[in-house]
Amino acid sequence: MSTPNLLNDCIEKLDPSPTPEWAERICAEFGLTDSGKPRYRIIWALDRIDYCYDRPMKPYGHIGNRWIIEVLVPWEKFGAWNEEAFGPKPLDGEYSHALTIQQTWEGDVSTMDMRPGITHRYLSLDDFGGDALRLTLACIDRGRAIQWWQMKNHREMMIADEDKAFHEQFENVYDDNAGAVADIRKLSKAAKLPTSLDELPQPIKEKIRRRGPKQIRN
Repeated sequence: MSTPNLLNDCIEKLDPSPTPEWAERICAEFGLTDSGKPRYRIIWALDRIDYCYDRPMKPYGHIGNRWIIEVLVPWEKFGAWNEEAFGPKPLDGEYSHALTIQQTWEGDVSTMDMRPGITHRYLSLDDFGGDALRLTLACIDRGRAIQWWQMKNHREMMIADEDKAFHEQFENVYDDNAGAVADIRKLSKAAKLPTSLDELPQPIKEKIRRRGPKQIRN
């Protein structure tokens, strides 16, 4: 088993399907940061693992078994970074999806087009070729056709999914315990034994439900 390549020990892990040296060399032609990171890189989509509240998630799980091109988005372009969710901010910016390398049939060539009737087929890097890669990177670099809000969309989705999971967990625990308390209250009433299990006022119940997920996470 290969040793994970840690781009940022708090943010991202790659268990790589090795990118061919010729592809890395072409990416390097389009510039490196002061710390030596390429402005563009090619990775296998399912290799990337991000961490949201210390839970591993695959930001490109919806892409599947494909090679993708990522662009390193500087912070002045990317925007705010949620350190509570994703840990310390990476030094040079955030790598974000720019293009999926695949063949598109029966419709628009847009990689984001998920309409019925659009078929995307696997394309190897060797079949894609060095000339096509260099031309693609030049178009991305010069045209800046990538929408920055689309690039960070997967992070916002991860936070939303995490919040939803915590909310559902709290709701289940809360409802389970509420049922148990109700059963105890019925037994107490039948036995004519006083208890301190008085019904909470509705406003207090709603306040607990709203604040509960955040308290669980903390």
